Amino acid sequence: MKQEKKEQKPPVPESHPKRDERDDRDETSSGREAGKEGYEKTLKGGSKEDDSKENGNEENNNKKYDNKENNNKESDIKEQKIADLTESLQRLQAEFENYKKYVQRQQQEIGKYSRADVLEKILPIVDSFTMALQHTASREEFIKGMELLYSQLWSMLEQEGVRPIECAGKKVDPFTQDVLLVQEDEGPEDVVLEELQKGYMLNDKVLRHAKVKISKKSSKPGNAGNKSSGNNE
Repeated sequence: MKQEKKEQKPPVPESHPKRDERDDRDETSSGREAGKEGYEKTLKGGSKEDDSKENGNEENNNKKYDNKENNNKESDIKEQKIADLTESLQRLQAEFENYKKYVQRQQQEIGKYSRADVLEKILPIVDSFTMALQHTASREEFIKGMELLYSQLWSMLEQEGVRPIECAGKKVDPFTQDVLLVQEDEGPEDVVLEELQKGYMLNDKVLRHAKVKISKKSSKPGNAGNKSSGNNE
C-alpha cells in the first residue's frame, strides 16, 4: 500500500510574538501595585485633607473659645470697674452731703454769733444811757450824758469801718446820693444844696445813700431860690 503523503503547510509567520506568561503576570501585578499605590495616595491625600480640615476646625474652635474667654474676662473687668466707680461715686455723694450739712451748720453758727463783737461794743453805750437817765433832774448833766453817748457811739461805728458821706456843696454823686429835691439856683448846676438825710459808707460799700437837694439853673433871671420841686428816684 502506498503511504499517502501528507502535505505539509508552510508555517505561518506570527505577526506578534507570543508573550511570556511571566511578563503578563508582571504587568498585571505592576498594574495592581500601581493602582494600589494610587489608591493609597488618594486615601492618604484624602486623609491629609481631612486631617487639615479637622485641624482647622479645631483651631477655629480653640480661637472661638479663647475669644469667648477673653470676652468674658474683659466683661468681668468692666463690670468690676463699673462697680468700683459706682461705689466711689456713692461715697463721694455721701461725703458731699455731709459737707453741705456741716457748712450749713457753720453758717448758722456764724449768723448767730457774727454780731457778738458789735453787740459787745454797744454795751458800754447802754450803760451810759442808764447813767444819763438817772440824772434827768439836771438838764446840764443830761445834755453832757447825751454828748458822751453820741461820742461813744461814733467811736464804735468808726472802729467798724462806718463813715459819713460828705456831700454838702459838692457835685451830686448818683452812686452814693439820692436826689429828692431840685431847686433853681444861680450857682453851678447839680450841686448839693442841702443834705436831707445823712448817708454812710461801710469801708468801700454804701451802707445808706444820702438824701439830698440839688441845684438847677434858673430859667428866669431874678427868680433863683424861690422855687423848689420834688424829684423822687
